[in-house]
Amino acid sequence: LSGADLESDRSLRKRLAAELPAKYVVYPSGWTHLSAAMFELSQDTLYVHEKAYGATGWVDDVEPPVFILPGAEAGIDATGLNLGFKLDPSALHRLPPRMMLYGKDVWPPTDSDEANAAQDTLLELLNLTNHEVMIPLIVQVLAGPLSSLGARLTPPLIHALGRTGSYKTTVCTLCLSLLGRFEDGVAPETWTSTVNALTRRLYEARDLPLLIDDYKRTKQEPTSLIQNYADSTSRSRMSNTQENRASLTPRGLLLSTGEDVWE
Repeated sequence: LSGADLESDRSLRKRLAAELPAKYVVYPSGWTHLSAAMFELSQDTLYVHEKAYGATGWVDDVEPPVFILPGAEAGIDATGLNLGFKLDPSALHRLPPRMMLYGKDVWPPTDSDEANAAQDTLLELLNLTNHEVMIPLIVQVLAGPLSSLGARLTPPLIHALGRTGSYKTTVCTLCLSLLGRFEDGVAPETWTSTVNALTRRLYEARDLPLLIDDYKRTKQEPTSLIQNYADSTSRSRMSNTQENRASLTPRGLLLSTGEDVWE
């Protein structure tokens, strides 16, 4: 309660005094001293200063640096999952559900057998089909965390071109599974989305590879999206009140599939 409330409502003060021992009732004149005493007496117990994050990618103001994958509900550092790293649930809920696949069921190897199994799995993935196909796909996925470390300056773009039924989406989601659990060929995005929606997804996927699936040549060409991605720029937009909206510069790496290719 503010000091003004306590001073103006004498009946409230009487009710407080009747319900609580006198030592629990603090009036405005004594609050400054009590606040200072609470802080001094609780340095090692009650006062815990934490930061909560709700974005993907690197957090470089902690030591050691931590990488956030939203589906892991934790940070990842050089030792594995950093369960002491707090993520903001309200911010995570604002991410599209498919973004929560990044980090889902990710855990560090607990012994050498698990580490060897992970290595064997990567080799199996590499040999899934021709190396000319698999190496660029795997590198594009693993290069996602390098976006803010320099890869974004000249962003690579991989487009898997092939007919329907050639397993383009399946192979690409298997590669994405290095960063989470992408089951049943579920791609994070599709080219049937609007250009504005895809622009936002590339902005939200900071330091992550974003798979946009199943491009077919239509009347709505994604030329502006591709140009902005290649140049690491954003399209300026005006609101209904003729004010500049926030610029959404791509912050992830683009992985694409389709029966056609944009011109």
